[in-house]
Amino acid sequence: MANDNSRRKFIKKLSSSTLFAIAAPTIIAEAASVKDKGIQILKRKSKVPANDRINIASIGLGIMGFGNLKAALSREGVELVSGADCYDGHLLRLKELYGTDIKTTRNYEEILDDPAVDGVIISTPDHWHARQAIAAMKKGKAVYCEKPMVKRMEEGNEIISAHKESKLAFQVGSQW
Repeated sequence: MANDNSRRKFIKKLSSSTLFAIAAPTIIAEAASVKDKGIQILKRKSKVPANDRINIASIGLGIMGFGNLKAALSREGVELVSGADCYDGHLLRLKELYGTDIKTTRNYEEILDDPAVDGVIISTPDHWHARQAIAAMKKGKAVYCEKPMVKRMEEGNEIISAHKESKLAFQVGSQW
């Protein structure tokens, strides 16, 4: 009889865990959409000293660009200062989500020239990744580059050289 009870308990726990695992994405998505509906949830923000803050800019503000930006801004001490995209609608959306004081431009090189920017998130179409990453490192910016890093092998060698020369953080990855 004791074995039956432990099996039943196990199955109940397994069912509860499965239900939670299935429901969690919906719950998280709903919580995230609360902000989109104009409702703000107040939470205490700890003060991050100025020397520990990282000012970032996002280059490319499509679906992945906004996803990568959201992930970066979830870290304490990371602050968005500007964004670049060739579509005005994306730039307007950036200001709607993160404030009207965010600098926006259609020219990513303006971001690279801005001394207030410490690092960039590159989420542009694939054929731009190498050019923008190399330019960013040459301007002293740390880089998060969406995959794929390059379209041609030669571009990979150029990025590696730029990274070695700059000694800056460079990461290739994919959120989600």
